[in-house]
Amino acid sequence: YLSDQTHIIRYFDASLNLIALKMLTYESLPQHPTIEQRDLLTKTNISIRPNGDEVTQTVDTATSTDSFSTPLDANTVIDAGFDAYIRSQWDDLVRDRKPAVFKFAIAGRDMTIRMRVKSLAPVHGDKRFVVEPKNWVLRQLVPQIRLTYDENKRLAEYQGFSNIAPAVDESRTVSI
Repeated sequence: YLSDQTHIIRYFDASLNLIALKMLTYESLPQHPTIEQRDLLTKTNISIRPNGDEVTQTVDTATSTDSFSTPLDANTVIDAGFDAYIRSQWDDLVRDRKPAVFKFAIAGRDMTIRMRVKSLAPVHGDKRFVVEPKNWVLRQLVPQIRLTYDENKRLAEYQGFSNIAPAVDESRTVSI
C-alpha cells in the first residue's frame, strides 16, 4: 500500500516478466475498490468504478470496448476487495467459524456470483480461509481460493484462480 491507501499489484510470469498491473484505490467501502487493470499480454484494460448503488466496468481490448453496470450494495465484493471483506468479517469467521456469504463482482465480467468464505484450521498461528461459490454446481466447476493471513491480518498467501490471462500453455491457477 502507498501512503494514500493506493494499492499497486504487479503480476509476473514464471520467468519474472511483468505481465499485468493492477491499481486499487479505496474511495468508499473497502470491499468496493476502484480498479485499473492492465494486462500486458492480451493488451486488455479493465476499469472498475463503484458509484453509489452500481459498479460500472469498462473492458477495452485491441478490437472492442464494452461497458456494463451491475448492482452494488454493502454485501457485494469487487474483485480484490475480498481481502478487506474478510478482515471486516474476521471475528465472526475466526471465532464462530460460521461462513459469510457475499456477491462477488468479477473483473471484466457482467455478473456477480454468490460466494462464501469459511475459516479453516490455523497452521503455525496463521489463519486460513477458503473462498468458493455458494452454489454446489458452481463449486464443481470453479476452483477454490485458499487464503493465508499472518498474525497481523495481512494476506500472506493466495492460491486460486486468476483473472489475468496466462501466457500460452500456463495455468490460470496461481500461488502468490
